[in-house]
Amino acid sequence: MENVLIPRGEPIASNDLPRLATDGSGPPNWGPDTDRIPLEWLTVPPKEPKFIFPDLLPADICAFIGTGGMGKSTLLLQRNICIILSRSFLGIEPALDGPVLYVTKEDGADRLRYRLFKVCDQMGLNESARKYVADNFYIRDFVGTDARLARFDGRGNIEITPLADQIVERYADVNPAIVTFDPLVKFSPGERAPNDAEDAVINASMRIRGQLGCAVELTHHTSKAVFRENIIDHHAGRNGAALGDGARAVFQLVTPEPKAAAGIATPEDIEQGNILSLHVTKLTDARKPREPIWIRRKGWLFERIEIPTEEEARANARREKERQLDARISALVTFIEEKLRQTPTERFTQNDLVDARNQIFDGIGRDPMRDVIKAALRRGVLVEKPLPEGEKKRGGKYHFLAPSRWTL
Repeated sequence: MENVLIPRGEPIASNDLPRLATDGSGPPNWGPDTDRIPLEWLTVPPKEPKFIFPDLLPADICAFIGTGGMGKSTLLLQRNICIILSRSFLGIEPALDGPVLYVTKEDGADRLRYRLFKVCDQMGLNESARKYVADNFYIRDFVGTDARLARFDGRGNIEITPLADQIVERYADVNPAIVTFDPLVKFSPGERAPNDAEDAVINASMRIRGQLGCAVELTHHTSKAVFRENIIDHHAGRNGAALGDGARAVFQLVTPEPKAAAGIATPEDIEQGNILSLHVTKLTDARKPREPIWIRRKGWLFERIEIPTEEEARANARREKERQLDARISALVTFIEEKLRQTPTERFTQNDLVDARNQIFDGIGRDPMRDVIKAALRRGVLVEKPLPEGEKKRGGKYHFLAPSRWTL
């Protein structure tokens, strides 16, 4: 029997090569029969790539990147509950639902329990819905352990650990829709060889995805340079580029600059850090959205902020202008009525009202005030009335403005 050398230089029987093609321990079997594509590839339409949320979250390897403390984990807990209950998340209805597995080495089960309770409470879930979530939400707490998807062996080489295969074996009957590892760095070999480490984790994740047919999500922290320079791309995670290259979808959660969020959210929400933007920086099997998803955090829940189209924005601006004009006309009429109640013989011309504008409005100019008066006259809420004969004076005013509902 002929022996060959695998990359580590160890001899192995040539008839063991097919095994090496499947267990990852050596080169693939390069036999011609395995390389030829079947005719069905070209004649039978293939299945569409699976998405949990259409055109957003594929049932594949995903990276979710963001800075620490911004609410990544809580956002993902809410999303996972929506996957279980087949509810919309950020305004998107799920295409797939099912159980979820959350594998953690950062937030222990006690903290996750606290957050899950708060999220379910704010979602208003009844006891039946909570039981369904409890029956389908799996948490594997590895906090404080050395459990990793890949590690350095005794010779300084990176190898995939048994963890991926153990997860497949343990949760095969669960049939999860998504498996989340939080955070990536604690399941990788570390940061001494970042690209090799990330690539090994991607390969381990592919085993899980291939065997369970689910999404595998790796949460990761933003690099310091990316955070400080407001960079948004699929290599935003700290250390290597292999994560962004190997993942089929990459998401970056960002706390936007106040100027970027102006006009989208209230100043109070911006100041309190309640506004986030979710950027899809890579999406292999669908068209990548050009614009981010804007998100408002309210307590323990996250909701989508709908951004109007240009046409809708123009219509909204017109409505807002009309609303402001309505408010000004109402204030103008109220001012005149109050003055008339105090002094029934007081008479106002347009010039009188323009001169009194700062008693009615803060900081309005003369021309905008004239526009308000003209609009009130057009709408008929102000009318021009002749002065009573006894009040007319030579060279004086002959008409005045009064509310149409006011009776002299």
